[in-house]
Amino acid sequence: MKEKTSLQAHLHPVDQQKRQLKEKGLVVLDNVTQMPAYNENLIQKYVIVALNHEGYVRGEYDMQNIEFNAREVSVIYPDHIIMARESSHDYRATLVVISRDFYEEIQHRSIRKYKLEYLKKPHFHLTDEQYEGIVHIIETIKAISKIPGQQGKEALITAIEVFAQMLDFYRFEGKTPKTGTSSGEKLFYKFYDAVVEHYQDSHEVKYYANLMNLSPKYFANVIKNETGTSATDWIAKFLIVKGRSLLKQRDLSIQQVSEALGFPEQSSFSRYFKQHTGITPSGYRKK
Repeated sequence: MKEKTSLQAHLHPVDQQKRQLKEKGLVVLDNVTQMPAYNENLIQKYVIVALNHEGYVRGEYDMQNIEFNAREVSVIYPDHIIMARESSHDYRATLVVISRDFYEEIQHRSIRKYKLEYLKKPHFHLTDEQYEGIVHIIETIKAISKIPGQQGKEALITAIEVFAQMLDFYRFEGKTPKTGTSSGEKLFYKFYDAVVEHYQDSHEVKYYANLMNLSPKYFANVIKNETGTSATDWIAKFLIVKGRSLLKQRDLSIQQVSEALGFPEQSSFSRYFKQHTGITPSGYRKK
């Protein structure tokens, strides 16, 4: 079986639907057969619920190895780092893509009870009956998304809430997860959310420890023990992936990229970028 592993030269279906995502807040994409890119870290922009019909995708999610197989569903939240290494030749999925603004509006109506469980492990297997149920609710969401005006929007929010409840029930069979979420895991996700919100303010571990009202040493030890990666490296990982994404936008100067990432001077950003990638920002842009 051949695998897809090369960078794509054309737009991924998600990128082709940016206008509809902005206008409607949601788009359903059928028969998706490739990832946006391969062997390249990306910071996810949207909430994506992916139903994998056939084949597999292998890669990383927040620096942990994952494999997404047939008859599995995956829930990916914004701002987390994903990388596809390969997908099988027969990979085929349906994606429900929700914009950040629309997701936040939905959140005001219904709090996601098990979000941390999905962050720890975004995908789970479906029985045949569950698979058919997910196929049908996605078709319903797709039809409702075509209804115009406020009435259509309200119906769409209701459908998404039902969809989310189905996913929770199928995953946990109506029961609270046996393992739950440890205090260390909760601290890590609070830290990660803080980096997403404050990376322009500080790149120092001490800053984030203070936000959590913890000593820097204790805070750093918990993050390292919980994830196997230091808090400093998590901050750097986010900054570099974000920086690479911004550097691809040719209308931004390197100085503007530096400022967007919270570096006081272009020279300090260049040193930081080269330290972690082995190449300068200008060299990366040319490459």
